[in-house]
Amino acid sequence: MGDVYSISVSDPKMIREIWYKNFESFTDRPIIPSFIYFSGNFLNLVSSKYELWKHNRHIVASAFTKTKLKTIHNVLDSQCLNLITRMSEFAKSGQSFTPSHHLMKYTLNIIMMVLCSEEMSYEDEASGRLAELMEPIKQVFEMIGTGNPADFISVLQPFYLLYLKYGPSRILQRLHFYISEVYHEHLKDIDPENPRDLFDQIIMHEYSGKSEESIIRIAMDFIMAGTDTSGNTLNWLILYMVNNQEIQERAYYELLTNVGKARAATVSDRVNTPYVMAIIKEVLRIKPTGPLGLPRICTQDVEVEGYFIPKDTLMTMNIYAVHHDEEYWDKPSEFIPERFLDNNHTKYWIPFSVGPRDCVGSNLALEEIYIAAANILLNFKLTSSTGKTLDDTEIYGLSIHPNQFSVLLTTR
Repeated sequence: MGDVYSISVSDPKMIREIWYKNFESFTDRPIIPSFIYFSGNFLNLVSSKYELWKHNRHIVASAFTKTKLKTIHNVLDSQCLNLITRMSEFAKSGQSFTPSHHLMKYTLNIIMMVLCSEEMSYEDEASGRLAELMEPIKQVFEMIGTGNPADFISVLQPFYLLYLKYGPSRILQRLHFYISEVYHEHLKDIDPENPRDLFDQIIMHEYSGKSEESIIRIAMDFIMAGTDTSGNTLNWLILYMVNNQEIQERAYYELLTNVGKARAATVSDRVNTPYVMAIIKEVLRIKPTGPLGLPRICTQDVEVEGYFIPKDTLMTMNIYAVHHDEEYWDKPSEFIPERFLDNNHTKYWIPFSVGPRDCVGSNLALEEIYIAAANILLNFKLTSSTGKTLDDTEIYGLSIHPNQFSVLLTTR
């Protein structure tokens, strides 16, 4: 890739050898302008160098552990209720419903409530400081995901970094300013005996004048990664339900039988709704959240399974290729949730990466996807607003997403 020697790995055995068993040789992210800029010079969790990553990962894992599970589940339930209420308005009016915007608001609100106890009203579409974050988040993912040649051609790197820092877009400014405001508000009235959210837990664990920027960058990671990825998965799920009516009906009857209409589906219903869980796993297989994961850099010369990998090699994990390999999947290009009913495919299903540096928020992501999917399928019949099959062509980026589409909602 430009001047950077690169290897893409699409064999699941080799992926585990490199990203898990030989983790010490592949701990860091590449030092390229996009990563420098978006990480605040590697101060965050996603892109930080090994020693700081170990420190930040411990802080985040500890904060998640100490944040009460009941609190998180209450956030999931209340935000899902807001989403279903909003969708009900479209069902009553007969207007077509465009999922992408509303799903992004749903996932953003969950992340913000868990992180710092803030949310955006569904009635407040265009104002308020939280509403202003949605467009910058989209822009960040577009910029990181396009693979700008200036990241990989040495002579262009200094100029691209200057452009990112001082150019007209400066898209991180609003997000950074917002989180900085929230951080200082939390400092004013934090109660060590009664932490309100994840932000309080992280501050209590880590507070010092030097750590402020790192805490802000970690929070930015949560917002950007947690909003786009889960929202995209739900968007794909709705598309596949519209295009596979028989699968949608089977999921509805499973939910009707095991949850019923007297209450909303909750996280605890997952064990009794294996088909809904199989649908979610199949969506994450056929349209993985991050098709190439995030790249690593080889920190030393190393030999893995007979392959010599020189220092400074850029390594990418081709999750999409693994999930579509006919050696491991029967009819991989087809949407077949049943494949997960009797087999978890744990060796080949890797949507959240593998190894010590995998996605720290994967459990929260699966829970918020399940809550939304189960309650949408329990409350509405989803059909195409045009009467035609929805286009499942992928728009490529750091995460892959479908072309914008709309559906008709019929109340069950």
